[in-house]
Amino acid sequence: MRSNDSDDLLARLERQQAKVQRRTFILVVIPAIVALLLLGYTVYWFRRTRNLPGQPANVRLTFQAWSAFNTQDYGLSIARANACITQYESFAAAEQQQLRARGLSPPPVGAVPDAVRAEILNRGPLNDVATCWFIKARALEALGETESARRAYTEATRYIHARAWDPRGWFWSPSEAARERLAALGKTDKGSAK
Repeated sequence: MRSNDSDDLLARLERQQAKVQRRTFILVVIPAIVALLLLGYTVYWFRRTRNLPGQPANVRLTFQAWSAFNTQDYGLSIARANACITQYESFAAAEQQQLRARGLSPPPVGAVPDAVRAEILNRGPLNDVATCWFIKARALEALGETESARRAYTEATRYIHARAWDPRGWFWSPSEAARERLAALGKTDKGSAK
């Protein structure tokens, strides 16, 4: 009988040890692998985008802010967006004011003719500052900092002449996208207040 009891005890101990090993793998090894992959990817894109040959700093900073946001590195995303905003906001605000003073309508969104595309792209700092306010707001929202996100979305709405390029082949409005997010946040708050 004792042999069966010790065999049962040994079998239970082996099952528990296997369970502990699986938990250790799930709780320690997998997150470590994911962290290393994210770190490796961050280093890769930073090296790749740091110098974007021939591109001005506002373009590089905006690209880096989007890249960090897309890898869920929200702190870096906000830092890159802030760098662009700090350096170029005065230019963007002045250009936005001039466009309004001249009575020009905001450019279209979507696919546009080459002449319109060139006109939009010539407003680089305006486009990038508005886009960076939007990226910053999205990152803050992802971090659960709703009030700060609202303030950043509100800043993005000021730049109605700004457009951002979607790599799928069209322009979109950071100002309109920010208005939509503000409306969605308002609905969320009303729903959670009930």
